[in-house]
Amino acid sequence: GISTGASLLADELVPVRNQNIVKLEVPKCLVQRALCEGKVKAAIYINFADAKRREDGVDMLMSCCVISIMVGLTSNLTSTINRLVVLPLERMLTMVREVSSTILKLTEDEDIAPNDDEDDDTAPDETELLERVFDKLSRISSIALQDMVVDTHDMSDEARGIVVDMMNMKDKHDLAGRNRKSVHATGSPDQLFAKLAVPVSAVDSWTLDLLKLAADDREQVVIHILFDSGLGTISGSNYSDLETFKPFYDAAMAGYMDQPYHNAVHAADVMHCVYRLLTLTKAEQWVSSAEIFAMLIAALCHDMGHVGRTNPFLVETGHDLALQYNDASPLENMHCSSLFKLCTNESMNVFKDMSSDQYKKARRVAVAAILHTDNANHFDMVKNINKAYEVASELIEKQASLGEDCDNGLYPQYVTDVLRKDSLMFLELFLHFADISNPLKPFDICQAWAARVLDEFFDQGDEEKRLGIPVGMLNDRDKVNRPGSQHGFINFLVAPLVFGAVKLFPMLHPLATQMANNVQEWRNIWVTEASPDEEAVQKRDVDVEKILNAADELRRRVDVGSQEGHGRRVHPSSW
Repeated sequence: GISTGASLLADELVPVRNQNIVKLEVPKCLVQRALCEGKVKAAIYINFADAKRREDGVDMLMSCCVISIMVGLTSNLTSTINRLVVLPLERMLTMVREVSSTILKLTEDEDIAPNDDEDDDTAPDETELLERVFDKLSRISSIALQDMVVDTHDMSDEARGIVVDMMNMKDKHDLAGRNRKSVHATGSPDQLFAKLAVPVSAVDSWTLDLLKLAADDREQVVIHILFDSGLGTISGSNYSDLETFKPFYDAAMAGYMDQPYHNAVHAADVMHCVYRLLTLTKAEQWVSSAEIFAMLIAALCHDMGHVGRTNPFLVETGHDLALQYNDASPLENMHCSSLFKLCTNESMNVFKDMSSDQYKKARRVAVAAILHTDNANHFDMVKNINKAYEVASELIEKQASLGEDCDNGLYPQYVTDVLRKDSLMFLELFLHFADISNPLKPFDICQAWAARVLDEFFDQGDEEKRLGIPVGMLNDRDKVNRPGSQHGFINFLVAPLVFGAVKLFPMLHPLATQMANNVQEWRNIWVTEASPDEEAVQKRDVDVEKILNAADELRRRVDVGSQEGHGRRVHPSSW
């Protein structure tokens, strides 16, 4: 309502709100007049509207200031937290992803490597990345930390001979050092012929038995591989010719002595095995034609001049080769030197049509591959290929999932990020693999080569006895059981390398299957000839079963979707 006395105000606006009016009333009326009777007293009304508005304005301004200060402090706190906590965490997690991708890039793990097309919901978080990286690193570390010391307490003499003599591993019980092999004569192949004495399909299989071929027929196999085969047309045909190759081949074969094992037949056999490995793994997709040619020539000459004795024997007896090469792989250094000395003769220089860069690459490959045939490098090679698999396992398994039919080529990222990345190591692997590949051949071929190896071992053992130096456990013809020694050779030396290689190259799995079958054949012959006690048989059966199971697992990973009825004892007729 209207305040009392409002009508007396001249130009003053009556306050809208009564709380803006302060009333000062006299306690009693001293002058009698109208409107001053009873409870009605004279009063003064003071208008505080303007004062209230100013007060409210100050309050609002104060509130705005407080809010502004709080906003500023919040912003500053956010910035500080972002700078001190969030950004470092983001950098750390980014680093985790980058390091994870770097470590696992080699595996081409597409679930881990950053992908712009991936939804955030499907990308693995950093915790998962760390778990997978640390799992991978732990497996790689366990391989790297493997020691070259082995406990041979429960091993047979043959097994101890394998791990101590051939693999140069240390025995916890300090067994004496061992050796192997024998010397002499010359044998040069005859004249070249244009025709193969065997079908091309035999050359392109693992059933080729070069021990049954005459020298000139072996030569034709070599010429076919170097000039007429699929690999030959892109390698040998580009860098050499028959007019140059024939005198080179004659001189190289003349350089092989008439040893039971390390002879001209072994040279051709290893070259054939390298050819098969290069062919099956589609080497033309991951190495140059010059490197392919260098590998074939290196395989042909990898044991040229071999004296039929082991490196430890040469070092122990102070042989001229050990003195010349300061005890460092004397045989292998001599083989390399012999190969390239032949090529200093222009009429025998099979590399003469290469450019300077091609020759450097070819020589690098040949030297590295031949030097790595020293069994002293075997243990490190097994570790290195196992590490290579662990680093790239996911990508390799993608290749394995394609099956063994590689006619349409290899998985592109398997080629670029696995094979090309470590191509030299794989070429070194192939020559060493081929050099000890006898247990991977059909059993009749395997058995024939095993007899030759042991004959050479026994020749060295006989000389060790004459010289009065320790006789290697594999070298004593009076103590070694032939089939028993093959179990140790395969179980301790060949199988770890073969399984590691087949993991990396899934298309080679038939070799592991054949090796497993051969181990069982050797076991059966050993039981028949040696009549071992039941405990020894059971122990050996455990080893055989492990090899059979491992080979079967490698076969199954490329057999998904194919015949389920195959058992593990598969004998492919043409691989």
